[in-house]
Amino acid sequence: MLNNPRRRAWIQAGLALAAAPLTAWPQTPPTPRSTLRMVQLLDMSPQQQELSRDYSTGVRLAWATEWAQSRGLSRVSLETVNTDGSKASVAAALAKLAEDNSAIALIGTVGDRLSVLVQNEIGRRSLRIAQIAPWMADSRFEAELGVNCLFASRSMQLQQALTAMRGMGANDLCVIYGSTEEQTLYDPQVAAIAQDQKLRLARLTGDIYTSAEALAARIPATSTMVLCLASSAELALLTQAMSARKDRRFVLALGDVDSPSLMQLAPGKGVPVILTQVVPNPMRSKLPVVAAYRARLEQLFEEAPSTISLAGYIAGLYAASLAREVGTGLSRETLLAQAGKRTPQDIGGWRVDFREDHRGSRFVNHTLLSPSGEIVG
Repeated sequence: MLNNPRRRAWIQAGLALAAAPLTAWPQTPPTPRSTLRMVQLLDMSPQQQELSRDYSTGVRLAWATEWAQSRGLSRVSLETVNTDGSKASVAAALAKLAEDNSAIALIGTVGDRLSVLVQNEIGRRSLRIAQIAPWMADSRFEAELGVNCLFASRSMQLQQALTAMRGMGANDLCVIYGSTEEQTLYDPQVAAIAQDQKLRLARLTGDIYTSAEALAARIPATSTMVLCLASSAELALLTQAMSARKDRRFVLALGDVDSPSLMQLAPGKGVPVILTQVVPNPMRSKLPVVAAYRARLEQLFEEAPSTISLAGYIAGLYAASLAREVGTGLSRETLLAQAGKRTPQDIGGWRVDFREDHRGSRFVNHTLLSPSGEIVG
């Protein structure tokens, strides 16, 4: 959505971090004993590179922590593979993995659409490999063997967010999809939840030629709130366009949007925004895992905490714990079997507890960006 030359230039100028090459990041320390690899696939398309970079930062941070503590992972290295988010790039990446048994698992695939494409390709190839802690809000694969989804699903986020909005007296929802493909993918779930909440639903669909201003102008006057399924950069542009029109309706966004990143990108003044977050507040939470994350992030990356990189940090620690549980017999098959057990874990006070919904966590927190531009809650 909102993928046009102006948007790409704006991202390059306004968020240099998103364009930082992965090769410049700290790598897992080399060792001659590293004979096994965990592979992280990233969607580095213009729409997803910000999200991918943040989540991968957290995974790398966790891996650096595990290496520093020398906790039985000396034979395992972490490898990052960039894709452009297309089916062809996913197929090429999985073809290489299929031929190389030293790649024992996928860890922290990001973002959501890429995770779905990856799991589709794994199924098509009948490839027996775990996909551990992907950034996958989609629910269609969460019950499959070796797919360990750690965070609340899209339906969980929508259910809580729309329930809150319904309690505020909102009756009409306009949902903005970035493409016809996204609408096909997400609309059945959105429509079912809206029907359950007795919300009247309107839809807008963008494409690569659609500007934020054009979408803002098309939001129906009858809609009392707007659901924007987008990244932080895209949401910032939409709210700026709404602000220019003096449109003060509530905008709802899900876990792909990180509040610190959104604030850095200067969302439109006067437009209230509600964000759902699937991990605790990375600045204020007192959980030991969050405190450790903040300390290590400052030490190794000199970056501000964010919900996305915190989620990646938890993902990396979880994957490392699975590898340690397998022990000396670590391989693609043994790690797949261990991931399939979905055993509960306590990660520094953060509970991973898979239940019948096949999600490691059902945590959803709401963050309100007030009309004055302040983060509340």
